[in-house]
Amino acid sequence: MIMNEDESRRRETRFKAAVPAFMVAVSGKDEALKSPRQKVKVRDISPLGARVESPSVRPGGIHIMYSDLMLYKNSVELHFDAGNGEPIVIKGKVIWYDRPEGMADYIVGIEFAGTTDISRIIE
Repeated sequence: MIMNEDESRRRETRFKAAVPAFMVAVSGKDEALKSPRQKVKVRDISPLGARVESPSVRPGGIHIMYSDLMLYKNSVELHFDAGNGEPIVIKGKVIWYDRPEGMADYIVGIEFAGTTDISRIIE
């Protein structure tokens, strides 16, 4: 379980993920248009969302938040390898992202499309 000064504001407790994760950007204009899977590090996760470290906010050229002209709201999928051959896919939208000074990766805040069972992917 992750505890920090913001814990009292959270609606759900956050946990560490125990399995490898990948992020896929999905076009808001054409949901069939998806980026290749990009390896990410899940900093913490709850049934409502996740915070991940990502090397890019444009995997495969698709921005994780908006289309190039900001006409469409893009979404993301988090793919988790639970070890049984079938990935766990969680759909959501990026609420915020930042690249802290001195970090190579972006920190990305994702809100899931609905409450999600994360029991198979947490420590």
